[in-house]
Order: sequence, then structure tokens, then C-alpha cells
Amino acid sequence: MTKVRVFDIPEHPGYGITEDFKIIRYAYVDTRGRNRKEFEVAVNYNAEYAQLDIQKGYSRGTAKLHRLIALTFLPNPDNLPQVNHKDGNKFNNSLDNLEWVSASENVIHSYKKGLASNKGQKHPRAKFKDSEIPEIHFFRSQGWTLKSIAELYGVSLSAIGKITTGVNYSEGKSR
Repeated sequence: MTKVRVFDIPEHPGYGITEDFKIIRYAYVDTRGRNRKEFEVAVNYNAEYAQLDIQKGYSRGTAKLHRLIALTFLPNPDNLPQVNHKDGNKFNNSLDNLEWVSASENVIHSYKKGLASNKGQKHPRAKFKDSEIPEIHFFRSQGWTLKSIAELYGVSLSAIGKITTGVNYSEGKSR
């Protein structure tokens, strides 16, 4: 049987990572003085990123798998703070898909890949869901007044007027 090689994870004493990216919690003595055996840490793939629960001293927290991989295997000579998935797939943690980037580079990349947007309901001040815009245009085409539509959605007359004239949410109707 071949012994699996485990590399210490920088910034996370007590943890290691294998070449196939399994996270190992080394044997330790817990706070009650009990000896704990080495074990593989379970990774949660149901979150936004692949992540795992990790302990640092007496506090527990969550660590993202791609960051642990980068800390261990990717050089960071410019001391950049964030790890980017080049292909935009947050679960593709292969080394050739990860790179160290600045925060602004990471944001720019997310917009270029279509992962982030400020359009429609994703805008921080959006008052409507994208699905409501065609409804508003439909009600207006059926003769509803701006006032009655505004009351239905609980917004101002001007908010509805800007939608129906294409000033806001112009992808729903052109000017």
C-alpha cells in the first residue's frame, strides 16, 4: 500500500492537504485532554463554494477549499489577497484553474464571466423582480393607469412611469 503524501496547510496548523485535495486533520489532544486520531475532514459542496469547518486555536470557522489549495500549492510572490477560479466554476478547484488576484481583479473577472451583474433585480436598489416588468407592461397595455399599477406594487407613480417609458428596466421595453 502506498503512503499518501500530506502537505501542511500554511496559516492552518493542525491541518494538511493531499495531492488529490483531501483535507486531513492531524491527530491532536482536544480541550478535555482526550487524544483524537487523524481524520479526513468532510467538504460541504452544497454551499456557494466547496467549504469545510476548520478550527484555529479555540475558535471554529469555515474555510473555502480553493483557498486552502492555493495557500498550499500556488506561489503568491505578489502577496495577492484573493483566489480566482479562471473558468468561473466555483467547484473546479484544479490547480490550473486557480490564480491569485487582487480584489478589483476578482470583481472585474466576475463581471466579464457574467457571474455578477447590476442589471434588473440584481441592482442594489431594485424595486422589482425581473419577472414583474413584463407584467407591468401588460397591465399598461390593458389600459391600467400608472396610479393603479403603482398601488398594486406599492411603489411611486414615477417608478412605474420610468418602466413603461423604458428609462428603467429598458430590457423589458425599448424607448
